[in-house]
Amino acid sequence: MVSFGWSYPPGCEGTPYDESDPREDYECCEDCNQYEDCEGLCPQTAIESQSSIRVYLCGPINGCTDAECTDWREAVKAEFPNAIDPMRRDYRGREDDCVVEIVELDKIDIMDCDVVLANCPKPSVGTSMEVLYAYTLGKQVACVVPDVKTASPWLRYHSRLTTASLSAAIAAIRQGI
Repeated sequence: MVSFGWSYPPGCEGTPYDESDPREDYECCEDCNQYEDCEGLCPQTAIESQSSIRVYLCGPINGCTDAECTDWREAVKAEFPNAIDPMRRDYRGREDDCVVEIVELDKIDIMDCDVVLANCPKPSVGTSMEVLYAYTLGKQVACVVPDVKTASPWLRYHSRLTTASLSAAIAAIRQGI
């Protein structure tokens, strides 16, 4: 099951209600048929609160125009208002002076996100590193590439979804990838 920042409380783990369970004093959650002690964090609640999904907007910045950096990000932010946009810290032209800050703050953003959406219109070392980092943290990654068949095996391996369509990636995130 895909997690968007919520998890079952210890001992709940989404176990369907079972009369023989020692926690029989719990009632079933009406939304997900799980224990009430899921504290409203059941899958159904997660689906209903998709607009709160924190999507990290991974993609090339260095050497890109304003439009290349921001157009697709603005489109995704319209769908996911809590998206995490590294362009809020635009370091273009100052990369050499801010190496540690760029990498460390992007890593914190990735740790804080629920899912990573990587727009990969061209090869980018930073984007690839972020995808790998997200994967090592157990984050779901959706990659948008111009041609899925020629996408790097490394991107495909470390992504839950590889597609040529930004709208398909958005839809997959909404459905839990």
